[in-house]
Amino acid sequence: MAKSLISSQPFRLEELIFGLTLVYAGIVMYDAQVLMLTYLFLSLSIFSLILLNW
Repeated sequence: MAKSLISSQPFRLEELIFGLTLVYAGIVMYDAQVLMLTYLFLSLSIFSLILLNW
């Protein structure tokens, strides 16, 4: 059992790194969308505040 685990470990490690890279890319994409939405919301609220102060 231990020998087979050691012999198959590099493939599992590569799969793990690949999966983590995919998850990290997904999180970065999701964070970018959230940041864009937050930036749009903040700019819109600031713009409406400026309009209301006029």
